[in-house]
Amino acid sequence: MAIVGKLDKTGNSFAEDPQAKAGTFIPGTSTLDCRPILRHEDEGIWEKVAEHRDAVYAMLEGICEKQKVRCQVLRSAPYEFPATVAVSLWVPRGHILVTERSSLVVTIHPAPFFQYEIEYDVRVKARGRAQCYPRLWRLTEEHLESLVNYLLRRGDLPTLNEHALRRHWFQLWHPKNQARGLRWDCLDFLRRPRLIRSSGKPEGEPRQLRLVDGWHQTLFRQGADARDFKARFIEELQHATQAKLRCWQEVVSYQGVDDLEEREQLVVAMGRTMVFCHIYQYQNDLYVGWNGYLNEGQWQEVEIARGIDCGNGCPTSITLAIQGTHPLSEYDLDDLNFTMECIHAHLCHHVRRLVDDKQIRQAIDYQIVRGDRQHLLKPGTLGTQGIAVSRFGSPG
Repeated sequence: MAIVGKLDKTGNSFAEDPQAKAGTFIPGTSTLDCRPILRHEDEGIWEKVAEHRDAVYAMLEGICEKQKVRCQVLRSAPYEFPATVAVSLWVPRGHILVTERSSLVVTIHPAPFFQYEIEYDVRVKARGRAQCYPRLWRLTEEHLESLVNYLLRRGDLPTLNEHALRRHWFQLWHPKNQARGLRWDCLDFLRRPRLIRSSGKPEGEPRQLRLVDGWHQTLFRQGADARDFKARFIEELQHATQAKLRCWQEVVSYQGVDDLEEREQLVVAMGRTMVFCHIYQYQNDLYVGWNGYLNEGQWQEVEIARGIDCGNGCPTSITLAIQGTHPLSEYDLDDLNFTMECIHAHLCHHVRRLVDDKQIRQAIDYQIVRGDRQHLLKPGTLGTQGIAVSRFGSPG
């Protein structure tokens, strides 16, 4: 609900000030929300970055299929900064054990409130040399196909500098990526109070995970029940979880022994806590379990431009959200304990139900495997979890 020159429910008026256009009421109240919270905007710059990442990924997969080449095409996980797509090729030369290795990496950078909101960095490594094309404002399927052909020795290295943005003041032949609606502030040295144009943040927090507790169990000869077991467990979670608990499924990509592997996992989160539930079929056996993590990751703002707003004449800074960390507290640990106990109770309930229905004669250990908590709340080595530490992944 906008508050420009309107009366609120108490009859108080708000001045017609351009700065007031960004204000909103807290839902269900007449209170103006001024909390220092980095907010998420639907269909904002981060959604555009994800769309461009997925588009580049789809184009590269299509190009490799068109060229009748089987290679490895990877893309960065959701909420990973910066968004990246990479291609790796090991081309056999005369013998299966003799290969010429090359790679292509496309990095996608957001530039909110700038003329070109998306910038590409392209890095090519092939034929014993590395070539970089920084700050491209345009990258088409034809460009990507030419780059793949160069990696395969089916063409020459394309020239992409004509689509590059200006990086130095003397590069007058390249377009400059200017901030929209800002002009130079000749009194910037006075450090005057300024407004902030924020990029907002993605829908989810970045992941820097620390493993706390876990539990797992294998039910022999029950693999055929994996799908029904998972469906019942998810249905119960949707009806039984507390209001602050959020549940969703995602696809995790990780490097296997010889190729890229994918699997689904159920995520239950609250605040800085994340519990990953695993229900998988291993041939004839059923594997169930969960791992509980505390997430140190948090989006932080950095200034990328400043000047005078052409609309209201106020000194203004433009900020961008980047990955950072936030210290954990004992209250985050309390949230994680609650979340883990809820998940453990529901999962064990379904295991007991399956044991009774199938009359399984197998010793089941329902004891949670506790981790070392002595230095848990101190900065230290992060826990290992596929989607957190893997450079590349695929969104669910």
